Amino acid sequence: MIIGYKKYIKYTLIAFIAFWIYLIVSGNRVLVNQIEITEVDDKGVLFISKLDCVYFTGRSFITAGYWYSANDFMGISECPFIRKP
Repeated sequence: MIIGYKKYIKYTLIAFIAFWIYLIVSGNRVLVNQIEITEVDDKGVLFISKLDCVYFTGRSFITAGYWYSANDFMGISECPFIRKP
């Protein structure tokens, strides 16, 4: 049974390394975290909403900002999972 687990670990490691190389070569980015930021004025009225999306490029993490809209009319409701350059 232990020999079988080593095979799965090996294939998982190979897949992870292949995906990492793909990210570096292609320039694509993969979503790691998304944060909705809401700013409110002094009277408690909603002023602005935006999304800060954190992506992994294969070498580093970058942040992209988008306008937030719950219905995708004047912005987006969630960050794209894969962001192309």
